[in-house]
Amino acid sequence: MQALTFHENQNGEATLFLALSVGLFAVFAANVALGAFNATQYLSDVGEMLVLFAASIAFVVATLRREANEKSK
Repeated sequence: MQALTFHENQNGEATLFLALSVGLFAVFAANVALGAFNATQYLSDVGEMLVLFAASIAFVVATLRREANEKSK
């Protein structure tokens, strides 16, 4: 089994943060859709804000890690 190089590990971390970002945004979008169709929201306004903020932070981290990986190649 071949060991991962530093660049591959960095890219894997970026992919992990990108997947986290997509997952958190999906939770936000599902909550908005459920609120629109069922008139029932599972997250409060503050909860929605925190989920969307976490998704944004994860996306920024993924972008910066991938950019740093490309620059170091």
